Amino acid sequence: MAEATRTRVLEVAAELDFEPNLLARGLVMQRSHIVGVLVHDLTDEFYARIVRGIEDVAFDNGFSVVVCETDRDADKEIAYVRRLRSQRVDAIIYAGSSAADAAKQDELVEQLRRVEAAGAVLLRLAPHATVEPDVSYSTREGFGLLIDHLVSLGHHEFAYVGAPAALNSTQVARYALAEVLRRHGIEFRASRMITGDGTRAAGVEAAKQLVEAPDVAGNPVVTAVLAATDHAAAGLVQGFADHGVDVPGEVSVVGFGDLTVAGDLGLTTVHVPLNALGDAAMKRAIWILGGGARMGRDNLPLELVRRASCGTVR
Repeated sequence: MAEATRTRVLEVAAELDFEPNLLARGLVMQRSHIVGVLVHDLTDEFYARIVRGIEDVAFDNGFSVVVCETDRDADKEIAYVRRLRSQRVDAIIYAGSSAADAAKQDELVEQLRRVEAAGAVLLRLAPHATVEPDVSYSTREGFGLLIDHLVSLGHHEFAYVGAPAALNSTQVARYALAEVLRRHGIEFRASRMITGDGTRAAGVEAAKQLVEAPDVAGNPVVTAVLAATDHAAAGLVQGFADHGVDVPGEVSVVGFGDLTVAGDLGLTTVHVPLNALGDAAMKRAIWILGGGARMGRDNLPLELVRRASCGTVR
């Protein structure tokens, strides 16, 4: 097409507010330019920041993003994967999985296998069905930062408030926590692993358990509590206050994520670069879609953020 003709076509298109038919273009290019993102809860700032990082890169590169909220329901998660496969999405980015039991995991893995067989790219941001993530962060590194800090303050008796026990992320956290504690010569006590769902309410309930049964196995009283999320850490602070336990005077509390609530409440936590996580995942998906080779795991750096919720052991 001659340059003058091309210029005139663009001028007319602008005058008519013309948008190309992406469906027709997709049929020609064998691409839908749609990316599906699976998250547990879009109202959770943790996932919202990841999605924002994905969306920024997707928009700049002509992709549309479909966000699927699983509500930690394995059946809903599997249904969403099937739906995304039927829509011929170019990529699915996993921010977490809800499939905890073996049967659900097998069914989900089979659906994801079919997604990849259809030519789509699958990117994982967290351990999923025994498969390494593509872009993530090291839970072990995060616990290392927190426990190194707490040990420097004289703490040796820890409890941990996590997510449901059957989830892959909980198993990863358990092994990482045990390894970091052993590095300091501290015994890992499974009885001090309190399950929850990462919410503020779970933290409140965990604080109640620790106050009402502080020494169920004849062990020294816990002086520091690690939470899987900043929301749960905020609940711990609230729950301890409800029972007259001073934070950090009597017990120190740390979170994970560095969300807005952590800054508001002065929580010591680990900063996770969530926007950068989504950014890196979308860029990697585009790279693979363009013919680039699939690379190994990319761990983004974490940073300890010291605030007022930690103190020295009395």
